[in-house]
Amino acid sequence: MGTKVVCPGSFDPVTKGHERYIRLAARLFDEVEVLVMKNCNKKDVFTSEQRFELARLAFEDVKNIKVVLFEGFLAGYCRDNSVDAIVKGVRNAADFDYEMNLSEINRSVSGVESIFLPSDPEVGFVSSTFVRELIRYGRDCSPYVPENSLLYLKKINKKI
Repeated sequence: MGTKVVCPGSFDPVTKGHERYIRLAARLFDEVEVLVMKNCNKKDVFTSEQRFELARLAFEDVKNIKVVLFEGFLAGYCRDNSVDAIVKGVRNAADFDYEMNLSEINRSVSGVESIFLPSDPEVGFVSSTFVRELIRYGRDCSPYVPENSLLYLKKINKKI
């Protein structure tokens, strides 16, 4: 059995930044689970099912990536599903500081370690918030979302 990692996030919506680090994780590790989660500190724009479908479409061509819709405690999921590590993408120092705090919590609760992958400079500025703003104002978001997700995104949001 190989190394199993999770890439958790709200993915509201999934972006090319997410896509880059998750595809990198799929090259580095045997099994990757993309956990589409509910963040209680955020008000999601897309439903859980829509966010799941956007992520599923983004990675449907990668055999060792599985997309899972999950609402609950990440450390508990990791413990209950024999996860070896949590993989997160970081764009800047603020992301790193935030994720570092969460990694310490996850380690203390479940013993699972976190691995941080730096963003690709081409998409380091892309965030779900940025993409949602483009959508809100009817701007083209196609350079910033995975190609496989774009048609579905257009289907569920007529402003695009």
